[in-house]
Amino acid sequence: MFQSILNLIFPEKAFFWGYAEKIARSVTGPISIFFVVIFLDLKSQGYLFTFISLLTIKFVLELGLTQIIITFVAYEKNSINIKKNFLKGRFNNYLRLKNISRYAFIWFFWASLIYIGLLNLVGFILFNSAGDPYDFWLPPFLLLCVLSAIEIFFIPFYAVKEGLAKIDEVYQYKFYKTILFLIAYLALLSIGADIWSYSVALFLNVTVDFIFVMKNKSLFLSLIRTVKGQVARLNWKTEIFPMQSRIAIGSISGVLSFSIFTPFSFNLLGPETAGKVGLTVAIVTGISTLSVVPSMVSSQKIASLVEQKNIGMLDNLILRLLAISFVIHIFSLLILIALFYSLEEFFPFILEKVLDPKSFLLFFFAMMFSLISTPLSIFMRAHKEEPLMWLSIFTGVFICFGSYFGMYLYGAIGAALTFFMVTFLSFPILISIFFRFRSRY
Repeated sequence: MFQSILNLIFPEKAFFWGYAEKIARSVTGPISIFFVVIFLDLKSQGYLFTFISLLTIKFVLELGLTQIIITFVAYEKNSINIKKNFLKGRFNNYLRLKNISRYAFIWFFWASLIYIGLLNLVGFILFNSAGDPYDFWLPPFLLLCVLSAIEIFFIPFYAVKEGLAKIDEVYQYKFYKTILFLIAYLALLSIGADIWSYSVALFLNVTVDFIFVMKNKSLFLSLIRTVKGQVARLNWKTEIFPMQSRIAIGSISGVLSFSIFTPFSFNLLGPETAGKVGLTVAIVTGISTLSVVPSMVSSQKIASLVEQKNIGMLDNLILRLLAISFVIHIFSLLILIALFYSLEEFFPFILEKVLDPKSFLLFFFAMMFSLISTPLSIFMRAHKEEPLMWLSIFTGVFICFGSYFGMYLYGAIGAALTFFMVTFLSFPILISIFFRFRSRY
């Protein structure tokens, strides 16, 4: 009976593990609230969430390549069969798959090394200005830099497997990572590990990544090895670089616009306010992440349908993904409203750890307008085009500069209002771009 219900809700096993991983990731923020409230003061909370915000630098170095790997591998997968980590199919597609994989592995290896240096530089400049002793923040921050860099190195391994339609396995391992990390993170907070908690818990993520790669060692080695007489079957300059450069510019603008709020508040308003901003952003990001999981899980399927030119199924899938994202946001909003009233009545001290309700709601709706259109973006990128580049640049620039000056003049609510206005005004422009793009097909 229970299995029948699961099959009805999750007709594909990948959706079950995808939802499980994203739900687990989404509840990390709300569950952490209680542990942070009890075991961290506002200054430590500010440092912790600023640490976490700086980790988004990895997306700058990723340059949109993860989604490109999934899309291109999915195209080649249509002519290749995989069984027990062995590939069979058309030789030309096999060589193209090897070219894509080797490029990705090399790219992320160098990206992880550059990331360590860049993160250390930015972190030292930001945290050194606060005037706290080095032994308070520097050792846990260095550990965080190293472990998160190792995580970057493992990114393409998951992307290749997802492109090969092994989505259930990918999200199953990501689910294990999320659960183990959450347990360790909360346990470390409970025993007084303070701002070391996040850094030490990240070690479990790296361990799961290593197990995933070793389990699929034969597949990854076959993709890395050079075939005798192998010639490049993929023209990077004409096939991938134009798309990657456009996605990279848009992605950098988008990521920076999401991740600058806590560092800005740390610099302008101090660690205590940064703690409130960081926790608020973590909660609304968790909800939005949950709302886009159907889209992310379906990215490989969308790419395959585009390659097959199955327009009818594509339209139905995109509409369904948009509806799911909207419903999740609205349902989450109702839960948040009820939760705020309950906390105000019974645990008012918890609300002192987050921003005021007006700022919270502005951040919530801004994030909703930013991410609810994810299915449209995946659809356009599946055609190996990036028509949203300029919109991403303009919104990213306006959010960055507007949030800084808004926070400087009016505090956290100034940044929240700027974020909301920019995303609200850019949403109809994005819809217009999508319909013009869709009319070509």
